[in-house]
Amino acid sequence: MVEKITWSKEATSAFFEVCSYLLDTWTLKEVEQFKVRVDEKLAILKANPRLGRNTGKHPNIHKTLLHKKVLLIYRYKPVKKEIVLLNFWNTQQDPSKLKINKR
Repeated sequence: MVEKITWSKEATSAFFEVCSYLLDTWTLKEVEQFKVRVDEKLAILKANPRLGRNTGKHPNIHKTLLHKKVLLIYRYKPVKKEIVLLNFWNTQQDPSKLKINKR
């Protein structure tokens, strides 16, 4: 069980970029539903931090789908019982451009 969820600067910035993009293409109601989905997923991850798929490159970095077009990338720190949100990634972007700060 996780005791703390921390947002990195990159995750915070990416979250607002995704919300801005969604506002351009969806309605405000759909953006609010996305935010609720993020909150629900964080609650699930707090109870099951290894739920996301391991990235394979880094042992404690996982990714989980929030929406068919948005991945949440996070780091699980089992000793500290903490999850650090690293990035929100639009799956339509070139995956080679994804840089993960292993903070």
